[in-house]
Parts: sequence; structure tokens; C-alpha cells
Amino acid sequence: MVSTAGIIIIGDEILSGRTKDTNINWIATELNKIGVRLIEARIIPDDSSTIIETVKSFSNKFTYVFSCGGIGPTHDDITTECVAKAFNQELVKSDEATRRLKFHYEGTNLEFNEARQKMAIVPSNSTLIDNPVSVAPGFRIENLFGDSFLSMRSYDDEITFRLAVASSDVLGIDVDTALHAFGEHWVNHTLAKEYDALARSTGSTMLEFLTNLNALHDRISTTFLDYQPPEFRVSALEANRMDVQYISHREGLNSFVAGLLVALSNRFNEPMTIEEIESLPVESGTHTRFKLLMAV
Repeated sequence: MVSTAGIIIIGDEILSGRTKDTNINWIATELNKIGVRLIEARIIPDDSSTIIETVKSFSNKFTYVFSCGGIGPTHDDITTECVAKAFNQELVKSDEATRRLKFHYEGTNLEFNEARQKMAIVPSNSTLIDNPVSVAPGFRIENLFGDSFLSMRSYDDEITFRLAVASSDVLGIDVDTALHAFGEHWVNHTLAKEYDALARSTGSTMLEFLTNLNALHDRISTTFLDYQPPEFRVSALEANRMDVQYISHREGLNSFVAGLLVALSNRFNEPMTIEEIESLPVESGTHTRFKLLMAV
């Protein structure tokens, strides 16, 4: 008897057209290699009842079910909870997942905070699936493999710098100006087209967005191998001023970050100027404070 499979892609960002799905093609190719016949792939919204009913239906129809969506400490994720309900299971915090995550974050400049600890929560009667990308595990429960993903590698900073140098030569501008433009482009095009749904759920104001930016980076990092996201520390808005601290193992990208901040102010229609860029002491990498003056 031929084994069959179904794929469930979960996410409003896919249905809106803002994010392209790459999971179906990759999973279908790998299943074909091992003789498993993919029968159906369905894209569904972030809706509890829809997720629960689809999981139940696919689990009954197919030998194997793969769900994609749900790894990452975003406040609006409901995937794991819905899968647990579909199989009449409780949610538990896995000691092994917690151990892996804690070990992973000890090697970074990121705090293993409450939001990130939620990535260790799985259905009670499930087994962990290794995640070589961000360590946050997927899980298997009965015939469902949860939070499958297609991993990609982040490119080396040297490529960014070479592009900046080439752009500066062609356009007759300095490298910092080119990097600044790259930062603006990332917000205006990459963020807007590939991660818009995530961005909108991250914040409706510039302050809220920047405050939640670490969680957004964690979510994006689940699709990239070897990616160590930067950390942002944001002060409260006082007298129309805001401090944004950028901490990263990477060097030379302050102008890129400045471009990000300018483009974000335009995205949220909150005009601002960068009054000062101050380098702070750090053993390695970068620790920079951007002092912003928000327009009244």
C-alpha cells in the first residue's frame, strides 16, 4: 500500500500574497524521493476552528501530515495550541526543548525571556523534531509533523559590503550612503513584500514595532541557517526623544540600521531625525545608540 501525505500551510501572510510559500515544493520533492505520494496541500488562515478541523481531517485521510507555521515567539501564534486541541492533548513546557533553547541563547547576546521560552511549549503526547535553524523544535504527534520548514542560509556580510562598494562606485556616492539606502530598501521592499503580515502584527507605531522587533527577528530566523539576529533595546518616548540601542556580533552596519530607522519612520508616518549615533563599549561586534528626535 502506497503511503500518502498532506501538507497544511498555516498563515494569513501566505493568503494575503505578502509572503511566498516555499515549503510545498520542497516537501513534495523530498516525499517523492522516498516513495510517499503527496495527495493534497492546503493553505489556511490563522483561525483556530479552521486549523483544528483541517488537522483532524488530514490526520484521518493521510498516512503523514506536515504542518508549516508556528515556530517563533510571536504573540499572535496559535498553531501549537490548535494542533494540541485537534488531538485532545494538553500543552506542556518540554524540559528538553527548554534545555536546548537555553543552551542556544547562552551563546548569543539575546535574553532567554518569557516570550522565547514559549517556544518550548508542545502538545503533551508529542516527540520533538530537531530544528537546526533556530533550535526551537518542531514536534510530532501521532501522524502529524508540526512546524516543518524549508531552511535557507543567510549570506555573508562580505556580500553586502561588496554590493555597497560597487553601488558607491557606479553612483558616485560613499559606502555609508549606499548602506543607508540598502537599509531603507529592506524596509520598503523586503519587509513590505515578504514579511508584511508579521510586521503589522509586531506593532502599529514605531515605538511599539521597535520594542517588539526582537520577537520579529526570532520568527524570521526560523527560516535561515546560521543566522544570529541583532538585539534592539528601546527606551520610552520622553520629550519627543527615543533611544534605540543596536547590539550585534556583526560590524560595519550602523549606516544600514540608520536607513532602517528612517524607512520605519516613513512606514508609520512618524517623521523623525537621528540626532546622534554613539558607539558604546563592546568586546566584539557592535553596540550603538541611535538618539532619535520625533517630530511633534
